[in-house]
Amino acid sequence: YLTKEGRNWFTDETNAAWVEVDLGGPFSVEQLKVMWLRKTISNIAHYRISAEVSGNFIEVTSSEDGGHKIRSEFEGWDRVTTRLRIDVRFVENPIVKSKRGKFNYTFGITQVHIFGKEHPLRDIVTLSRPVSSNVATMDSHLVDGDQDTVWRSSVESSWVEITLDGVCVLESVAIDWESEVQGSQTVEYLVGGETQNTSSGQIEIVEMVGLASSLRIGLEGATEYSIREVSASGYCFSLKEILKMKVEQGVKIANTLPGQVVIKDIHHLLDSFECDTCL
Repeated sequence: YLTKEGRNWFTDETNAAWVEVDLGGPFSVEQLKVMWLRKTISNIAHYRISAEVSGNFIEVTSSEDGGHKIRSEFEGWDRVTTRLRIDVRFVENPIVKSKRGKFNYTFGITQVHIFGKEHPLRDIVTLSRPVSSNVATMDSHLVDGDQDTVWRSSVESSWVEITLDGVCVLESVAIDWESEVQGSQTVEYLVGGETQNTSSGQIEIVEMVGLASSLRIGLEGATEYSIREVSASGYCFSLKEILKMKVEQGVKIANTLPGQVVIKDIHHLLDSFECDTCL
């Protein structure tokens, strides 16, 4: 992460200055490198680096007065944050530099390198996704986000399947029944048509972490079913993002849909696929 590719950040403040870096989402910071502008290092009296946690900036590290080097490195942090802040206090009467006569400055940073692990934002990944069922009626009601619409089935052995956007890391699935749980359910996480995780019972919500390119729910033991919404929480990697991860593309399997072809071609990668919440 750079403050600005190929350019330096300057300020003409004479007392103190600060800069904030927005990480764009939750991020476990493991290492930070700050490259100070060489010509202005002597102006640094003291600096403090903070991480934003629950809306407040908490100091992670700070410097001793004087003796600063051109590069400051910090490792071994244990912070999940969305924003970092660098505060710098200057020496009394800092030396003022000039940039080819265009402007004066007292301090600068050339680059900020941040290393760590991104934690994708969780979302309802089933919302407005393609859905099918063995009764083929009002299927879209299951994922439309509208509590006033209801999917109904009068077939004792029913199923619904929701196609997700690429490969998703699912963490939970909720079934919003119109009145009460009817019969028993089996929730399956599928990748390329193959079951990865499954859970059965009378389900309103199931906490189950795993990978899925589609979500299938089987319904048994009742004469009718009335469901307002099916909501799965997690985060997804699009097929384009997955293809960027591939180390080798497999062989196209005949008689499969285009999306399934891509999933099956890279299915061997999922054995080594890592997510921040998968067991």
